[in-house]
Amino acid sequence: MEVQGSLSARQREAAQEAARWFSRLMAADAQAPGQGAVHDAWRQWFARSPENQWAWRRVEAVQRCFTDVPREIAAPTFQRMNAQRRRVLRLALLGASAVPLGMLLSEVPAEWRAWNAQFRTAVGQISRVPLAGGVLAVLDTHSAADVVSTPDEDRIVLRSGRVYVQTRGPQVAQGAEASSRRPLSVQTEQGLVYAEGAEFTVGIEGDRSRVRVNQAAVRVVPCGPGATAQFVQAGECADFSDIEVGPLQRRPSKVFAAWHTGSMMVVNLPLADFVKKLRAYRPGLLFVDDVLAALPVSGTFPLARTDLALDALENSYPVRIRRLTPYVTWIEARAA
Repeated sequence: MEVQGSLSARQREAAQEAARWFSRLMAADAQAPGQGAVHDAWRQWFARSPENQWAWRRVEAVQRCFTDVPREIAAPTFQRMNAQRRRVLRLALLGASAVPLGMLLSEVPAEWRAWNAQFRTAVGQISRVPLAGGVLAVLDTHSAADVVSTPDEDRIVLRSGRVYVQTRGPQVAQGAEASSRRPLSVQTEQGLVYAEGAEFTVGIEGDRSRVRVNQAAVRVVPCGPGATAQFVQAGECADFSDIEVGPLQRRPSKVFAAWHTGSMMVVNLPLADFVKKLRAYRPGLLFVDDVLAALPVSGTFPLARTDLALDALENSYPVRIRRLTPYVTWIEARAA
């Protein structure tokens, strides 16, 4: 997980300078004959300090959201972008000196906002998001989120993936914890999930979000105008878009979101579904023979070390784990 700290005064200054250089290099007259002096001046500025080089790397990162950056930065690359994208990029770069870029760019693709989020997890990584007031928040594998705190509430802005949240109600929190307890919400592009004293997960699945509740209840508010809020109770889950909350589904389970502890706990889960879940925590490719797809699997398997999970599978079931390369693994039937 990566945390973006506050910028130094020199970094803020360099970010502003980089934004100005970006605008100059995108200007049409910078492409005219005899304008090589602009590029020469940019190269001198770039070489002047590590802060300038850091700021320009942010230029490259933002620009990569729209087109590939050549080995040597050149203004013709920027010229291929349309006016709207140039405007977004200018706003992004100017905003870099104040707050995380992902918090500013509603017009930038979701992939960029996730990449630049305050908290991120890699494939196979599960990490806590630091929050006060007795709130436990855990990001699942390959997820990203920002935390926005205001005088009124704490908000987890989920950019991609899934988050587990456990909050404490007023009857549970005591002492200093009770005094620091604040309202909490989880936001996705589709809407907001408000909770107090609840245990739940929120995940992003394509153009919809999913909320699943284990304890108490949450209130889901789609972000579209005129949309109706919906309560989701313990043992229920629901998908929601920006205009509506889908039908409530009952999903009672003795084991809720075990992944937040680093484990996958399954009971009679078909092997094909087991493999689908494990793939999310394992870099590379993982295949299973079709003849094994319906094999029921039960047990507790570690997610941080998926090789150990596969070894446990091989030791307990009539399967063979064949590792073709470090990134290609096949589960096949064990020979009689």
